[in-house]
Amino acid sequence: MNSDGPGHSATLCRLEHLAAISITGADAAAFLQGQLTCDTRAITLDHSSPGALCTPAGRVVATIQLLRSMDEILLLLNRDLSAPVMHRLAKYVLRAKVSLADAGDAWRIAGWMGSEPDRVLQQFGLALPTEVHAAAANELACVVRMPGEPLRCLLLLRQEARVTGLATQDSMVWRMADIACGLPHVGAQFSEAFTPQMLNLDLTGAVSFAKGCYTGQEVVARTHYLGQPKRRTYRYSACGTPQPGDALYVAEQDEMVGTVVNAVGDQLLAVVQCEDHAKPLCAGGPDGQRLQLESLPYGEAAWVLKRWISASTARRRTGCRSIPLA
Repeated sequence: MNSDGPGHSATLCRLEHLAAISITGADAAAFLQGQLTCDTRAITLDHSSPGALCTPAGRVVATIQLLRSMDEILLLLNRDLSAPVMHRLAKYVLRAKVSLADAGDAWRIAGWMGSEPDRVLQQFGLALPTEVHAAAANELACVVRMPGEPLRCLLLLRQEARVTGLATQDSMVWRMADIACGLPHVGAQFSEAFTPQMLNLDLTGAVSFAKGCYTGQEVVARTHYLGQPKRRTYRYSACGTPQPGDALYVAEQDEMVGTVVNAVGDQLLAVVQCEDHAKPLCAGGPDGQRLQLESLPYGEAAWVLKRWISASTARRRTGCRSIPLA
């Protein structure tokens, strides 16, 4: 980590756990509009978006950050899902004027954390985006403002580009910040395991309910308008170092109530039964590592409000009663 003055620090994290898929062609945006949960019409050089690719049954195959460079749309996702996602998307191309390619040879993915990012961005002729998910791009680099404090920016650099005057480190600090922001990432281990609502993607701007049809849309929309998810993602700290895949239990009870999805050190995100999330929980077994419930920046109040508005709108439109969905 490189010191920038009293009380301030900055670092560039090598995000080697992420990969990029390049989508090019005249139909690229329209093609992705029918595949991803976010509204690809809003993706410009100035605006990025989180999103997800789902199965027809509404299960998340991969979580994605979508952005545009000068002549292509880039999908950032967990590296272990790059090839499977490319294969899945290729099946839907048909006659569309779209080309898919692994962008690993063209781009390096990094994360800026800390103060004064302008001095790095100026090396590439870019200005700091002022709002979360705002973006900027040119021939050498792309930058996306990400949620979280201290300031965070996702930075894509052409392989020939170099950052000077700054120390780098691995992705651990960045991944821990994602956990603090309540941003789960789905890799191969949990591909097709959860719906977008279970991962709180409807609360973090990764799902558009106004864009129209996409793969899995019917199930996702039905849960949003007519149901209540029984499971949600919650943040915890642990008295130990739990691992993704660890089962969660209510202390001294044998029934499993959740699963650790992402974990770095003693910090974790887990998908947990809503009715059990605030009870004394343990990871790994009924007598395992004790967990402490932590707050999420988007908060339960926002979730409750969205759920109430969605249910009220659905009842007015259809006369249907709200029913819980898994």
